[in-house]
Amino acid sequence: MMSKEFICIVCPRGCHIKVDEINNISGNQCKRGEAYVKNEMQNPKRVLTTTVRTTFLNNPRVSVKTDDSIPKDLIFPAMELINKVIITKKMEIGEVVISNILNTGVNIVLTKGTSNNSNWFHMIKKINLLMYICFSEVYFYFINNLQKRC
Repeated sequence: MMSKEFICIVCPRGCHIKVDEINNISGNQCKRGEAYVKNEMQNPKRVLTTTVRTTFLNNPRVSVKTDDSIPKDLIFPAMELINKVIITKKMEIGEVVISNILNTGVNIVLTKGTSNNSNWFHMIKKINLLMYICFSEVYFYFINNLQKRC
């Protein structure tokens, strides 16, 4: 085994921690860095942040995250489950979207609330944009055909 180097993400220092062939750990400036590297070598875990679809026009997707770390090798299977979820009701920040994902004991929770109130301003902006695009296409079609006739 060769020596490995890790950058600690536990605190803002970002220590460059080295592990040699006989698992001696050096470079950490606190005990939390040593614990991080040991855990990273045996069972790496990550907090998963992503988005979930909704049925609301003003919030087509809302952000979610795991409320604790999950094993790194379960991230893609978790994403497959999360991508199947569609939120249809009003929910607040911190509410559980999926409980005990993949039997890890970890929940997927909202980090942004949903709202079933339509935001008319954004809808009108989208309608105006669509009307502009349609008008532009009709205008250019008319100009091109007029030039062909002359």
